[in-house]
Amino acid sequence: TVPSSELLYIGFWTDKGNADNETLTLLSTLKNRRIFLFGTAGFGGSDAYFQK
Repeated sequence: TVPSSELLYIGFWTDKGNADNETLTLLSTLKNRRIFLFGTAGFGGSDAYFQK
């Protein structure tokens, strides 16, 4: 359950430029809400990450 806050801060790990599937599913359930999104990309310059 998502709290009824004035503003939701939602963070996620970035998977090749997009949010992960769990976050995308959550976001699809939120209507008429103020949301601050932030993503992280902790790939560390890994060649294997970019090969996928």
